[in-house]
Order: sequence, then C-alpha cells, then structure tokens
Amino acid sequence: MSTTTKRKYAHDDCYPILIDWTISKTKLSENENTIFNSRYSNEIKNLRGVKCYLRMNLKRASDSGKEAWVFLHLEIPSNISINVEATISCKTANFDSTWTHKYTKTEGCGSRLCLLNELYDPAKNFIVNNQLVVSLKAILKVENSDSTVPKILKSESLGWKLWDNEEDKDATIAVNGMEIKVHKCILKRRSAKFECLFKVKSEPAKKNNNNDKIVVKKHTYDIVKEAIMFCYDIQSSEILSAEDAIDLMKFAHEYQINDLKKNMVEFCIENLSVANAVFFSNSSLEVEAEMLEQECFDFLLKCLKDGTAVKDIEKLDAGMKEKIFLQGFTKSMQDVQNFFN
Repeated sequence: MSTTTKRKYAHDDCYPILIDWTISKTKLSENENTIFNSRYSNEIKNLRGVKCYLRMNLKRASDSGKEAWVFLHLEIPSNISINVEATISCKTANFDSTWTHKYTKTEGCGSRLCLLNELYDPAKNFIVNNQLVVSLKAILKVENSDSTVPKILKSESLGWKLWDNEEDKDATIAVNGMEIKVHKCILKRRSAKFECLFKVKSEPAKKNNNNDKIVVKKHTYDIVKEAIMFCYDIQSSEILSAEDAIDLMKFAHEYQINDLKKNMVEFCIENLSVANAVFFSNSSLEVEAEMLEQECFDFLLKCLKDGTAVKDIEKLDAGMKEKIFLQGFTKSMQDVQNFFN
C-alpha cells in the first residue's frame, strides 16, 4: 500500500518465563559470602533489550542468622516497565513462594528460600544428591512503551478522495446495525467474494441499483471498516494487536482479499513471539495461511529444543503438537547418530 506507513505491534498481554537452575553443593559452599548469577540470560523476542536471569544471595542477614534468597533479575530499557507475577520453588523441599513486582528499571526481586543452615540440613531436602534445584515460573506483562502515537494524516491520494466522496458511493456494507458506504467498483476489484455478491444482487434488477447492501456477519464493525479502507489503499490504524491482525486475516480469507491476507501474514511473522506463537499457529490452520503455519512450526520446534516456555502451549492444535513432537524426536535421534558416526 503506497500511501501507508509500517504498522506498529501492540505488545501482548504476557510473556512466560520458565527457568530451572541447578547449583552444586560445592558451588554453594564456595559462595556463601557472595552473590552469584545463573547462566540463563536471554533476550526475550519482541521485548528488545529485555534480559533475565536468576541471582542467588547467600549472605543476607536477619535476626535468625544468614538467609538464602533467590531473585529474578531483569535488565530492561528505560522506556518500558514490566509487571511480573512469579513463583520461585524448590520441589524437593516442598517450597514455593509467589510474589508480584513492577520493574521500572534494571533490578532484581525475589523470595527468601530458607536460613542458610537449613539449606544444608539433610532433613529439609533443599540439597538432594549434592544439588540444589531452584525453579522459577513467571509471567511478564509489559506496559506500553510509546507515550504518544502519531495520528495518520490524510494525503491527497486517490484512495482518500474516493473514501471521502459520499455522493458517488453506490453500495452499503452493514455490520452489527452500523453501515459503511462504499464504491462497488473498488471492492469488486480487491475482493473476489464481493464481486460475486454484488453481481448476484444486480442481476435480478436488470438495472443499476444504488442501494445494494451486503450484510457481514461474524466480524466486528472496526475490523470490517479497517479491511474496507485497505481496499482503498488506506491504513486506518497504526497499531495492531495479535487479535486484530488475526481478525483481519480471517476477514480477508473469507472475502478473498488476497493482498490484505498476505499483509497480515507478513505482520504476524514479523512479530512472532512466545506470547502469540500458539494463537498464530492455530489461526494459521483455520485460514489456510501456509507460510505463517510453517514459521510457527519452526519457532515452536526451536522453543521445544531450547526448553523455552511458550504461552498457552496446552492449547496448541493437536495435529501441530504431534508434528512438532515427531520432528523434535527425529532430529534428536539424528543428532545422537551423527555423534557416534
């Protein structure tokens, strides 16, 4: 679309993190008067500049003696804030602690694990087989980092001139009791289904009918308007959420607006992350978006291999689950065979 600008992506509600940190008893003994970090430190996709890792502090003092604490440390840019709901646990000791914190800068927040002498007490079961295993399960919720969103300016394009010209519009799209006036010639050139629908309505009358009305069901007014304006080469909004993009893709698929569908597929691929991969994958199957389906498959397979947590993974389409499992298992066996050959 020559008259539009690149859309921004509205951050998803949440990004999951799952970390299992194994620390040897020897390392704990060597670091009783220090603070040390886990090796886990990854930048989270679609949260550019955000990194996370666990931090152990064995020297915090209290009235009862030294304590062992575990922190989730986030490195974040100065222009965002992140609300975190986390649970730190040690399964062998039947310990878990849940807390929430708003990160507005690079910092750490966490939980008291136990007194230092309890850490080494065999009866407490924190250290089993000479290892302490600490787990973190967290949800990161990102607040909007853009303080202002620039308005889309109308240009002198033909699309805008046609959109603003109500007198020449010769058809109506009705959605949930609201109406959008359109030019049949525009929609017929961009949508094979609209072309068919207008043809069916015009033929019985055997004359030009300026009151042709198409009723759209199963879609919201805002989504339909956005899609119709796309047909005029007009971008109605600058920011899209994952849900908006998929809703537009579904409308484009149903009404055969191929360039809009392609546009939304590319948008979803560009903004694919652990927060939306399952949603995008399931939706790609519904609208037969093969390119998006493949990108989701590759992304989820990599997450499986890396042990990366993915939001709503339990909701993934059963067929896709089986495909990813089989591919992951086959690849693992090939790696083993290559190692011994």
